[in-house]
Amino acid sequence: MENHSVRQIFHLIKNVDIRMTQLFERETEVSLTRYQILNVLMEYGKQTQRALQAKLRIDNAAITRHLKLLEESEYVERVRNPENQREIIVSLTETGKEIVSSCIRLGENFIEQLFAGFTASDIEKLRDALMKMDQNIMEMES
Repeated sequence: MENHSVRQIFHLIKNVDIRMTQLFERETEVSLTRYQILNVLMEYGKQTQRALQAKLRIDNAAITRHLKLLEESEYVERVRNPENQREIIVSLTETGKEIVSSCIRLGENFIEQLFAGFTASDIEKLRDALMKMDQNIMEMES
């Protein structure tokens, strides 16, 4: 493995991530992390804050901060679990559902433009490479 090429790929991934996130947020007017939270709630229904945190693999302070902002925008509602007062249950509001639907449409258009010119084979190879990198990271974390 050529060290220079690998370093270059490492930096390219980081730069693409930053630029892609900024562009997505500009197009949808929702941060990518908050969009992911809303999307999980849309897909799975109400969740405990801890379950959201685990699904998104973000720390407790970050999920709390994002949920507070989403609640202030009236996209989500947070209530204590009556059966376990230590748990907070998060659900989408009607406004949140509308925002997710709008973001999905914008996101699909964004993804279509992002992958313009890619063949099915290109996409499959990229997916496989990124999955392998993700697996390597998980092994490094353990």
